[in-house]
Order: sequence, then C-alpha cells, then structure tokens
Amino acid sequence: DLGNNGDLGNNGDLENIGDLGNNGDLENNGDLGNGDLGNNGDLRNNKDLGNNGDLENNGDLGNGDLGNNGVLGNGDLGNNEDLRNNEDLGNGDLGNNGDLRNNKDLGNNGDLENNGDLENIGDLGNNGDLENIGDLGSNEDLERNLMKEI
Repeated sequence: DLGNNGDLGNNGDLENIGDLGNNGDLENNGDLGNGDLGNNGDLRNNKDLGNNGDLENNGDLGNGDLGNNGVLGNGDLGNNEDLRNNEDLGNGDLGNNGDLRNNKDLGNNGDLENNGDLENIGDLGNNGDLENIGDLGSNEDLERNLMKEI
C-alpha cells in the first residue's frame, strides 16, 4: 500500500502494488501497473499503466500505454499509444490517441478528434468533436454526435 503519498515521482518500477490511490503526483515513473491507481492528481508521462483495476477520477493519465484497464474515467487521456480493450474511457479528453478500439463506453467526452481507430466501440454518444477519425466502422451507437467533419 502506497496510498495517500504526496509525491511518488521519478521511480523506476512501482508495478504489482496493491494500492497507489490518492497520491498527489505519480508522474515520470517507469511502471505503475496492476492494482488501484484511483483518485490521483497526476499520472502523466508514465511508461506503462496497464492492467489496473481502477484508474478513474485522475486529473491526467497522458502518454504511454493504458491498455486493458477496467475504468479510465474522468480527466485527460490524451496522447496515449494504446487505450484498447478498456471497459470505460468516459468523460474528459481522449484526443490524439493511437488506438481506442474495442472499448465498451467512450461516451460523454469533450474531444475525440485525431484518433487513429475507434472501431467496434459500444457507445460513442454525446461527444463534442469526432473529427479526423481514421475508422468508425461497426459501432453500435453513434447518435447525438456532432458528425459534421467526419
């Protein structure tokens, strides 16, 4: 348990920790995988945040690999290499990600523009901007979107 720490930045490897929740700053770590990273202020610039049970309610999860997480919810998920196979990528900013395929829910995001692949998403409803998407094929629900520039 590393929960409720002020600053865990610049660590080489924090993987297989049971709980990293409620930390002020986890940026610039090599590996934060596995367990619970919920309610952190900043998780950006990490090499690997993959295979976590809960990453919701974080301020910034940018850069690296966030694949195969249960919930990535609120904040900023911009500029990630791979966000595939997550159950919920909900609210905030998902712009400029390489791959958002096979996610159950991408709903209620402010910005989904400039993503490489959004195919096979269960729900893309209520997004503000979906322009410049490479592939939106085989989606169950695309209604209520501003599709003007696709």
